[in-house]
Amino acid sequence: MIMDNYLSSTAFRERAHPHASNGFPEIEGARAASWKKNIVIMRENGAPAACYVLTTGKVKLVKKDRNGKNFLLALLHPGDTFGLPAVLNGEPYSSTAITIENTTGFRLDAVHFHRWYQQHPSNFQQVMRLLCAELGRAEERVNSMMRVSASSRLAEVLLIIESVYGTNSDGTLAVVLRPKEYADLTNVARGTIYRLLRQFADERLINFSSTTIRILNRSGLQSIAGI
Repeated sequence: MIMDNYLSSTAFRERAHPHASNGFPEIEGARAASWKKNIVIMRENGAPAACYVLTTGKVKLVKKDRNGKNFLLALLHPGDTFGLPAVLNGEPYSSTAITIENTTGFRLDAVHFHRWYQQHPSNFQQVMRLLCAELGRAEERVNSMMRVSASSRLAEVLLIIESVYGTNSDGTLAVVLRPKEYADLTNVARGTIYRLLRQFADERLINFSSTTIRILNRSGLQSIAGI
């Protein structure tokens, strides 16, 4: 049983505080930005040029393992910040941020962030809260991914997507992903993802088509995910 898993401790906590970063776009120098689907906003090991806050759309944070494959660190929704630890410490980005759909947000260049931070030291607590939230979700997700099977990873990701982004009016997941993208998110081979999706459908855990997924048995998926 995963006690400190991403779903129960992170996704739900962030969902309860979706505007934790209110005020970030008001900092002098913050610029509105927009990105189309599948755009890399920041890249792992890249120079920490800026940090970001999401206002609309969806973004995934991924990190490469030692085999060069991406695994999912977090799924972000409006109100989330990313890139802050790197900007604060002056170190390369530890993950890659990729848009899942057309997305808007604010970009705050590192120089403007540090100027604001130095001029307003009373904001230390706010910065630390945002920093801890970003580092915490990544640490929890890494620990979770290291300790579960392929089926558990897929079940957990399906539940995370439903929790963070919700469903359409027909009950299907609001995020449309291809099996290849589920493979990237879970660090599981694409063929295994196809097999597991079919298995979940045969077990009446989900309805699965080439473009949509509907969760039918949430408690069943939670059991597989170890939640």
